[in-house]
Amino acid sequence: MIKQWGMSLVELMVSLFLSCLIMTVILEHYLNCKRQFIETQDLLERNADLQIISEMIRDSSRLAGFTPCISIDRLNTGVAQLQAIKTDFGARHALVINRMNEHFSEVIQILSPSSLLVNRLTVFDGHLLLIADCFHAEVLKITAMQPTPAGLHIMIERPMIFTYNNPVYIGEWLEEQFFIEKNSRGQLSLFYYNRHADELTEQINTLSAVSKGSLLEVSLGVKGKKPLLIATRVRA
Repeated sequence: MIKQWGMSLVELMVSLFLSCLIMTVILEHYLNCKRQFIETQDLLERNADLQIISEMIRDSSRLAGFTPCISIDRLNTGVAQLQAIKTDFGARHALVINRMNEHFSEVIQILSPSSLLVNRLTVFDGHLLLIADCFHAEVLKITAMQPTPAGLHIMIERPMIFTYNNPVYIGEWLEEQFFIEKNSRGQLSLFYYNRHADELTEQINTLSAVSKGSLLEVSLGVKGKKPLLIATRVRA
């Protein structure tokens, strides 16, 4: 008589139990690794966001008050009193950085108090321009532009208040703002404004800035971390 060898019911149940135990341990290990990966990735992304914002504020601060000749703070700007940097400005308590766009043009000829001829310039109707020499500056609003064989003919909204001496430069007038405001989710967040507002991050919920001559010190309150301190020397 030939005996039949095989697994008993007890052996089968023990094998099934050990298999389930091993699978549970592997699954828990996988979930832990996945959770740690997501947390690490989130941390890296948040740190990258803070680094990008820090560099953004530094780059804007370095160019504060820029005109091709001297800083806007040292030019006669009339009653407008144009400033390179404003801290705790307006209802938003914003950090405001004003300057001429570094992609500027030289004025070929001032045709009249309300029109001038310039080299090629990347601006659009309705945008603000800054015109400046080494003594004066003012902000102008474009009403029309017309390309001509001699250059770009620009018409402005009102007559210029100053008489400018060569060389005369013109470029887009940038008014950048960094401020804290509640977003659509009701959370305090850092916003950036340049013609329209964009939310940068919910990580930053406070902002303070102090201008000390050519040095701008900015403190950003970061949720769950120490404040992020940014000190930048203004180039202009």
